[in-house]
Amino acid sequence: MVSSFVAELARRLQGQSPALALPLTWMEQRLSERGTTIEQLVQSENQQQAADQVSMSNSIGSLRFLSAMNWREFVETMSVVEQTLLEDADGTYGQMDFLTRDRYRHVVEKIAKRSRLSESEVAHEAIRLAQKARHMSAST
Repeated sequence: MVSSFVAELARRLQGQSPALALPLTWMEQRLSERGTTIEQLVQSENQQQAADQVSMSNSIGSLRFLSAMNWREFVETMSVVEQTLLEDADGTYGQMDFLTRDRYRHVVEKIAKRSRLSESEVAHEAIRLAQKARHMSAST
């Protein structure tokens, strides 16, 4: 007999006709053989429901927080690649729109996965090569 069943059955049987007192008495006897009472199981069920309600409330709060969060800002703030690419000398990267910057980040990540360099090293190398190309085109 699980606490939810006992709690609901006891709630429905209590206060009914005297004929329904027999099932309650039988249930109390069975539970006493297991070292518990109807009241203990009802209290246990109430505590479990309260804990479930707190858990559900916390889950809903977390979902609301997640839906309100600015994920673009979070990604760009936490990304090492983003912070590195923002170091380009003339600020071109920072002037790009989000989708373009996102493509750049993904390309850097892809190159890093296929090489022995870290994402940060690949981003630094990309900046170095862009500066080199800019200097070469300026001198021609």
